[in-house]
Amino acid sequence: MLEVEVMASPALSCHLVANMIIRSLLLCLALMAPVSDEQPTEGGRPVADAPDDHRLSAAPDPRLLAADSLFARGESRAALREVEAVLRSLSGSAGDHTARGAGGDPSLAYEALWRAASLAVALGVERESGPLAGVPEPPSHWYAVAYDWAEEALALDPQGIEPRYWMIAVLGRQALGAGPREAAAMSDRMLALARANLALDPEHAPTLNALGRLHLEIMSRSGMVRLLGRAFVGGEALEQASWAEARRHLERAVALGPDQSMFLLDLGRYHALRRNRREAIDLLRRAIDVGESRPSDRVFVREARALLLELGVNDGGT
Repeated sequence: MLEVEVMASPALSCHLVANMIIRSLLLCLALMAPVSDEQPTEGGRPVADAPDDHRLSAAPDPRLLAADSLFARGESRAALREVEAVLRSLSGSAGDHTARGAGGDPSLAYEALWRAASLAVALGVERESGPLAGVPEPPSHWYAVAYDWAEEALALDPQGIEPRYWMIAVLGRQALGAGPREAAAMSDRMLALARANLALDPEHAPTLNALGRLHLEIMSRSGMVRLLGRAFVGGEALEQASWAEARRHLERAVALGPDQSMFLLDLGRYHALRRNRREAIDLLRRAIDVGESRPSDRVFVREARALLLELGVNDGGT
């Protein structure tokens, strides 16, 4: 790639960092540590090797397909209502945290639970931006129920990648408002979950993207901030963060998901911070192109346009 050196303004850097934090760049605070050849552990227990057919699989349920369609149209709350109906049919109550699959369909329960977790995270993030029609509950409510649903899904399928990923997402959002000690404990949990996911699927694009964003977030801070963090907080994340690792993980995520506007946006951010203006503009325009037709991607399209404006480019969008 061309390395076009253009001085980034302080305002640009602040804008980038603020948006990365808002979009939960800390959702994987401790994901720096590479997956080793040692057997990964989770909560002190080894994670079993995953056979080819380790996943619970279910035939598509019409209600879950309807929920997927609603979310694709940007209707997160309506989508969650569809999934909650499935959970009620399995347990009598969407809030009943018993083994939903014990007397019914564990595959359907697993699919419904991790979807419910993902939609609750989406609602929490949307509520952070301000009032949301038909959603009076605060973000903290949605993160709490999301974690419970994801944890329940993981109990049904200990090899499940999706529930671990959404547990990481919830912990990351919660860590933003936590104190140092609590955030450190969350980081340890996130690390265990992430290592387990990458052991099951080393090319899980969302986890790779989160890894790259974490490197990017840390490296975008001043050298003094990083030095103080290492001295008073510590942790592998601060010690191992690098621009090279940020680029490697973000580029791999884009290679695996070239039509994902979030991945393109985050790699565009990397190039903006590295003063590679031409590459940044190209990636941000691609993020807009692939995201404009998806209501669920509107936040990424909006952020890509805002960053283009910071770079002095007006793409003509609203």
